[in-house]
Amino acid sequence: MKEGASGMSVIEIGYPSGFSADPKSVSSHLLLKRVEEGDKKVILYLDEEHIVRIWIIFYFKNV
Repeated sequence: MKEGASGMSVIEIGYPSGFSADPKSVSSHLLLKRVEEGDKKVILYLDEEHIVRIWIIFYFKNV
């Protein structure tokens, strides 16, 4: 593991009722290893967490 890294990171992003996330629309990123859709949330798995900014884009749709 690189200095300043903390291993696997998990980010959960919630969304309101009446919407659905499109996990396939997530922008690619070198550290992004897996994307899942949970109960009103998108779960992103990152390989390592560094002290940098990470921009990840995904879309919601009104259902």
